[in-house]
Amino acid sequence: MERFPTLRELPKHLAGVEVSPGQGFKEANQALPADWLNKYRELPSTEFNRYGEINTNRLLNVPTRVERRGVEDVYAGRRLLVARGIREGGVITARFETQRYCFRNSIHGIRFKGFEPWQELIITAIYWSSFARYYYFITSGSWGMWHDEIHLENVEEMPIRLPTDATLRDRIVRVVEELQRLDLKLGGLELGGTAAHQRLPELERELDAAVFDLYQLNAAERALVHDMCTLGLNLFYRNRKSGALHEVVRPERSTGILADVSKAESGLSAYLGIFLGSWDREFAPDGEFVWRVLSPPSRAPLLAVSFALHHRGVRPVTAVDDDGEAWRDVLAKLEPSSRVRAHSSRIFIDTFFRYVGDREILFIKRNEQRFWTRTAAREDAESTLTYLMNQGDIALSGER
Repeated sequence: MERFPTLRELPKHLAGVEVSPGQGFKEANQALPADWLNKYRELPSTEFNRYGEINTNRLLNVPTRVERRGVEDVYAGRRLLVARGIREGGVITARFETQRYCFRNSIHGIRFKGFEPWQELIITAIYWSSFARYYYFITSGSWGMWHDEIHLENVEEMPIRLPTDATLRDRIVRVVEELQRLDLKLGGLELGGTAAHQRLPELERELDAAVFDLYQLNAAERALVHDMCTLGLNLFYRNRKSGALHEVVRPERSTGILADVSKAESGLSAYLGIFLGSWDREFAPDGEFVWRVLSPPSRAPLLAVSFALHHRGVRPVTAVDDDGEAWRDVLAKLEPSSRVRAHSSRIFIDTFFRYVGDREILFIKRNEQRFWTRTAAREDAESTLTYLMNQGDIALSGER
């Protein structure tokens, strides 16, 4: 991410542009008269949103006295505004603005001078994207402390990439302009009310995809950002109520090969597809993994996924043996190497078990979405391959 210049550094890379950062006013001890601040009306923080027009009827008169008046340069002109506080779910509230108004120090401002309009919209898209949420969550020391917030210096440190490809540029600009027109309040006209809320998720997915293309993220990096911004942040904010702790969506069948799950984009099928895809080239052209999904007959919140080597091109026979017996076989395989007795209750407490045999790889994890993501699949594939490389004398071929 950080191979690109920061927002603060853009004037070094783009001729004739300036960025001027600043915060809004602070009332606090009221040591100073409002003075020139009276030229502006205040936007309440509750009216500050990403999309749609600002309702100027909601602007307020500024206090007669303030502790500091803020930076006037960010109260008018073409500017990016970013809320200091992060909303529940990890939402960063930012907007590109041209209307004239002041605000309190709960909002950061970056005044743009000399930028092309499309450049301003690309920068706005970046701050709206999951890319920004991921970046700030892993780099901002003030996110996850007493208050979830980003500081003005964090806003200035965002790595910025501007597209050189006109098609990608126009694609991002189109999505940003449509998002700017959204009226999410009931009674709105263009894309208003319910229709706007229905359109919003699709536009935000389009925006993410375009920004990922802009930063040239590969499939693994896209999945990492997506998993963090959905399950990861949901778990961070909702704890036990999080969807990350819900059961996974299982494939329609309990046994299959890569071809059965290769196009899956969510649920356990996506995990299986990524894991199998990571290993597929290791066995070409003669072998491939058959996957099988098992759960304990006691209905404990666990899943076992087995990957067994077999000849490529031979459709595996759907397993018909008793689930209880199959689960006992799984625990018996774990017992010699995991220091856990086959009937131990620890299997229901610990979150991860792995078995690697001559012709089989087996995982047992809690049946929770956070453990069976696309990112987890890549990590499991890599850790297993690393384990086999460290063993040296083991190969998934039946030979030593």
